[in-house]
Amino acid sequence: MLLLVTPVHGQDADDSAAADSAASMASKETILVSARDEVYVPAFATLADSTTALASDIADYCGRMSAGELSDAASNEEGSSASERLIDRQALRSRFADAALAYSGIEYYRLGPMLRDNGAERLYYWPDHKGRARRQILQLLQDTGRLDEVADSLGKQSVALQGLGVIEQWLHADSMTDPEQPPADSLEAARCRLAMSVSAAIADLSGEMLTAWQADDGFGAALVGEIDSERFRNPTEALSAVLTNIDSGLGSIADRKLDAMISALERKSRLTTGTPFYASGLGFAMLDANIDAIRKLQLDSHFADASGLEDTLEFEYRNARTMIRVASETLAQGDVQTAIERLKATQDMLRSLADMTREDIAPQHGLTVGFNADDGD
Repeated sequence: MLLLVTPVHGQDADDSAAADSAASMASKETILVSARDEVYVPAFATLADSTTALASDIADYCGRMSAGELSDAASNEEGSSASERLIDRQALRSRFADAALAYSGIEYYRLGPMLRDNGAERLYYWPDHKGRARRQILQLLQDTGRLDEVADSLGKQSVALQGLGVIEQWLHADSMTDPEQPPADSLEAARCRLAMSVSAAIADLSGEMLTAWQADDGFGAALVGEIDSERFRNPTEALSAVLTNIDSGLGSIADRKLDAMISALERKSRLTTGTPFYASGLGFAMLDANIDAIRKLQLDSHFADASGLEDTLEFEYRNARTMIRVASETLAQGDVQTAIERLKATQDMLRSLADMTREDIAPQHGLTVGFNADDGD
């Protein structure tokens, strides 16, 4: 559910600006600059770097595939080329993990460039209700004829076919990686062309988002008031957007992602295709990165400094991340019930953090958090 953050005291932007003292406005501006320079920009820079590296490595792998260096037909008696293909794909999985976790570090920074032209969904499409997007991707990856068509017209395709989900399934799905049934070279070459197209588009989009945050006339400058903006007419409105990121991020992790994982474990005693980054096994690491990203936005921006709750917040975030780690470890050991209990404990911690943000921190900045009745989610 989308949350709407509004000034407590004003009916419009002029009223809220007039009610702010000079000291309060200066404090808000300091928080906004810290949020941009210490949190948003570094996170999007990490995303841009990791997706660029992934695209480069995929292009190198696929170039070698195209040249026949990794072809099954080129294998000698010891099968060295097939082994090289396996080794290279393992390296690509590592690159993919870097990019996926970098995405998880900005997933809930949903303002500005993330909201433009379905930017968030083009990076990674989730939730995938009933696994439709996954099935769409897997069907495509088996269709040599459509692979080239989609690779050549990526921008016209469903957002589910444009993001990290495609790369994940190509590298990790069981049907893509069965050593007993390696794909024909022609099919793997067609998959490669799609992977190159998708990874290049992800890298380009990530770079555009970073530029929007860094440019003198970009979104980051508008957020901190360095340029005039219809979106943010005063620091109160800008800080409202940051608070919305914190509050809606905590709520979405607790009520969507953790619910999906708990439900899967209760029904199937394992994580299933409806959970994020299921094929790559990165679900728990992604949750940890999500939580840490919200922690950074709340604490590294100095948003909570005036509340006197910094130590309490840090303790709660640390405990939530510990619960995620313990849940992952106990599930790996086959203790499903303990994993469920730890995930439910994490939900409680995140909801407590949201309550503290709404009740103890937001009012100090003249803000309140409510529900947006226009949102149907």
